[in-house]
Amino acid sequence: MDRDLGSEQQVTSCAECGSSLAHDQRYCVECGRRRGALPRHVSQMIGGVKERGERVVPGSTLPDEDEPRRFDAWIGAPRAAAVAVLGMLGFGVVVGSLVSGSAASPLAPIIVAFSPSSASQAGANGSGAGGGGGGGGGGGNVTITTTTPAPQSSTNSGSGGGSGSTTTTGTTSSTTLPPIKHVFMVVLDDQGYNETFGHSNNDPYLAKTLVKQGELVVNYYAVAGSPLGNEIAMVSGQGPNPETANDCPTYDSLIAFGQGADNQELGSGCVNPTSAQTIADELTADKLTWKAYLQTKSPQRKAGYEQCHPPLGSSKGSHPTSSQPYAAWRNPFLYFKSLTAAACPKNDVPLSQLSTDLKKTSTTPSLSYIVADVCDDGSPTSCAPGTTAGMGPADTFLKSVIPEIEKSAAYKADGMIAITFDNAPQSGPFADSSSCCNNPTYPNDANGGQPSAQSGPSGPSGPSGPTGTTGSTGATGSTGATGSTGATGATGATGPSSLGGGATNPTGGGGQVGLLLLSQFVKANTFEVTDYYNHFSLLASVAQLFGVPTSTLGYADVKQLPVFGSGVYSAYTAG
Repeated sequence: MDRDLGSEQQVTSCAECGSSLAHDQRYCVECGRRRGALPRHVSQMIGGVKERGERVVPGSTLPDEDEPRRFDAWIGAPRAAAVAVLGMLGFGVVVGSLVSGSAASPLAPIIVAFSPSSASQAGANGSGAGGGGGGGGGGGNVTITTTTPAPQSSTNSGSGGGSGSTTTTGTTSSTTLPPIKHVFMVVLDDQGYNETFGHSNNDPYLAKTLVKQGELVVNYYAVAGSPLGNEIAMVSGQGPNPETANDCPTYDSLIAFGQGADNQELGSGCVNPTSAQTIADELTADKLTWKAYLQTKSPQRKAGYEQCHPPLGSSKGSHPTSSQPYAAWRNPFLYFKSLTAAACPKNDVPLSQLSTDLKKTSTTPSLSYIVADVCDDGSPTSCAPGTTAGMGPADTFLKSVIPEIEKSAAYKADGMIAITFDNAPQSGPFADSSSCCNNPTYPNDANGGQPSAQSGPSGPSGPSGPTGTTGSTGATGSTGATGSTGATGATGATGPSSLGGGATNPTGGGGQVGLLLLSQFVKANTFEVTDYYNHFSLLASVAQLFGVPTSTLGYADVKQLPVFGSGVYSAYTAG
């Protein structure tokens, strides 16, 4: 499969002046040079606009180009370029309002929509979803959601991502939230945004069909460098430690020595003590329901392997096979003592149970956490020799699950489906450890939850060669004079921080993974490109929808954490 992300990602300095560039920086702040060429159709369109307003000849076509398949690749027509200009103008309003001190939360959405002509759409369909472009199929509207500040209201001041500006807080009034009562979370594995939503040929059902049905949150990031570390974060707000960063090869208890800031369990190990709470605990306390639906190939007449947690101290479930592809570390609820008092928790059920539960709204859980096994979860590593890896099996898995949910009464009444990935690859040609939203430095793992390198077996030692003679020591050279210190430059003006904590960082997280939301409360074929979110944001947002507290959910309770508001729930108007 084609995985060429283009050369743009590898450029780390300005070709004009040599200044350092961030991994997502488009223009050099020193000399103003653009990083890479403008898309050819944009530069030709600008060149065709002469002093007297000469127009481009109707019906003319532009030659194909070899552009990277990233988010900007979907702008494939002059009309789409015009939409991009409008989006930039909308962003200017945001910046101006923030600088003037009038920024407030929640933000009111600006919806910029266009309907491509049949001729231009036919040309655009070839690139599919292309990094957020809405996919193939013809004639549909494409909508980009940006945000502008609502009238000033009282907000809490936070550190944000940048420069001391006021940012949105981790609280949203329930009157501004849509009445979503059923959430279906589908978490796939080990793929980044560019290889999934940005490369529609890899997964056409997800990146084309489903993207056209829902809203793609483009700037959505993982918070750690390993699958289990992220999955635990998504349900509890707990950060990683060295063992969870390596997907807990041994199922042992977390040896804790107290709690730190943000309700973080301090220590190392796998199974968190009862003091660590999850969204499942909060739902149960509020008399709401939840289940983890686990894909399996085992018989269903009795409690299957996937429904039971491994014995403490064992490595059972850490090394799945093609005949038993379920992995314990794909189910984060197994790593909390508050949820594993029974050997086989009743809330962990085979995926086949989902169709039965969906028959009635009353039997559909408030939160459904859906887990594909390691053969179908999208991981680029095959589950066994000779099996297919990557997004092909994951796309097939989604085709079997998502339509079933969409047909259910619970989804039609008040449901939302959230599809994302635990993290992007952390090694290889598509490695991405970027982060957003002031991702914390974890007290148990300052390495950001990155898995430790696995050493292979050592080969036999060869015979030692003879020791050479020691050469004479050369004379020490004289020390040169210290040059004079240059004058200190003027301090630049402080810029506004974004809703999601400002620009991303190239390290400190699990990479850009994207989040697709399907619901009657989000606009179909919409791309949320303004704000930044991460897995902690999703946890806090789900808790808010159900009206349960985030005070026990670790980093989901950080006041400066960006949470979903009107910019995400773009099809909902508060009554």
